[in-house]
Amino acid sequence: MKKEEVKTKKASSEMMLTARGYLIPSGGILGILFGLFSSTVGVYKAVGGTGTIILPFFAFEVDQVTGLVFTAVGVAALAVGLALCYVSFELQRLNVACIILGSCGLIIPSMILGMGYNMAAGIAAIIIGYPWLASLFLWLRG
Repeated sequence: MKKEEVKTKKASSEMMLTARGYLIPSGGILGILFGLFSSTVGVYKAVGGTGTIILPFFAFEVDQVTGLVFTAVGVAALAVGLALCYVSFELQRLNVACIILGSCGLIIPSMILGMGYNMAAGIAAIIIGYPWLASLFLWLRG
């Protein structure tokens, strides 16, 4: 092999390592965000919610079966995103617990709101929100 070919192969492998270093964490973050959005919208409708309005000018309507599909896809994307972030960022257990509590703090009250129990959804948000806030403060301190 010539020196130019060796340099080209070495440069392309270094670029792949650099690209992999950026793609895995960004894929994990996007997976978590997509999973949260999809599962929150899906859970709300899957349990009988009337419809989800995301922005004032954009109504996002799904039926109950589509809500179940959104929920399954969202939870899978959330798990994959969390695993990618755990591997790429080398997260500690406290960080993972903080992410899981934050996700549950959005998904579970949305499910209870879809069933029509507004006060129970508020109570569930408070019950899940305070441990999430405590783990967030511990994570930021340490």
